[in-house]
Amino acid sequence: MPVSNCKGEFIGAYQAINKIGNDGKFDIDEDCRRLSLAAFICGITLESETFLDDSRHDKLTELKNRMGFYSDYNDKYSKLLTDEEIPHNISLFICDIDFFKKVNDTYGHNAGDAVLKHVADIFRKNCRICDGVYRWGGEEFIVILPDTDINKAADAAERLRTLVMNSVCHFEELDIKVTMSFGVTQLTPLMSVEDNIKEADEKLYKAKESGRNCVIV
Repeated sequence: MPVSNCKGEFIGAYQAINKIGNDGKFDIDEDCRRLSLAAFICGITLESETFLDDSRHDKLTELKNRMGFYSDYNDKYSKLLTDEEIPHNISLFICDIDFFKKVNDTYGHNAGDAVLKHVADIFRKNCRICDGVYRWGGEEFIVILPDTDINKAADAAERLRTLVMNSVCHFEELDIKVTMSFGVTQLTPLMSVEDNIKEADEKLYKAKESGRNCVIV
């Protein structure tokens, strides 16, 4: 239920208490009923919005998830991409952690979770506020960069690749080092968002074929 409905109920309750256009007396039965109804509706609204927000976030990394990506894309990025008055370059890269299965098999899934949170933290701290950072699934991440052409997006991907490569994930008594591979593309409104992502994913596959720990544009 929209927040505006919640606001409307409170306005109605306020009017009931003040008896606008009436005798100005408080009707304990009727006015308490309206106040209770307003509080009930607002409670449901807040719970619904909290649930929706939770459904768009990955609990482990605290990044937005795939549902969050599509929500942001439809609400913000697609409008920028199709803006006929002010052209916007929007780029995207998809990346994943090299040999992540080996991390899980060698050190256990808790260590794998620690690596995912470690990488997510690097991305969160080193991307712009306007960039969208998402856990796409498993060990894959997507970053969407508004007002960024493909060359600048490649620079951003290379910077993150280097930061991850030079970092250490500390988990219990272990020091775990990982690398990442990246596929970069510039979005085009002539293709669907799925096809744009497929373009980046194909470049990620080439990065894997090229020996990993690299950026393919």
